[in-house]
Amino acid sequence: MPENEPQPPSPATVAAAHASRQYTQADLDARVRDALREQREQHADYEDLKARAEEAVHAHARAAELEQEITHTRLENLRVTIASSHGVSTEDRDVLMTATDAEGLTAQARRLAALSQQRSTGGNIARKEGHVTVTPTGNEEVRAFVSDLMGSGGDWFMR
Repeated sequence: MPENEPQPPSPATVAAAHASRQYTQADLDARVRDALREQREQHADYEDLKARAEEAVHAHARAAELEQEITHTRLENLRVTIASSHGVSTEDRDVLMTATDAEGLTAQARRLAALSQQRSTGGNIARKEGHVTVTPTGNEEVRAFVSDLMGSGGDWFMR
């Protein structure tokens, strides 16, 4: 240790310096009261800070809820806009358009519009389902056999 640095006092030196002091119970009580008062003053705004912290937590939670609600509303608005621009019905939009971005919603709307167009124009529909149409084959032998079998002049065959 360098010589010009102050040396810490020895325990004997500290004891000798304080041995001459005499404290009464009143002095001790006053010192304790002063220390408690200082501590209370130091932490007087604790309850206020605690209340503010709770308010901040609630504010953050509410902000998160509102952000989620805004996101949901924007998505729903996008869904409605895209569906109506492609002519998709409300029922189809609510049940079948489940994407969460503009590209996916547009692809779904195009597909639903195409299916709807196909339905309305009659695509993939057997219009004469259940009707029998027979054209004459030119085979007179078969015609004669059927006429004899049915007992008529073969008029039923041409219908």
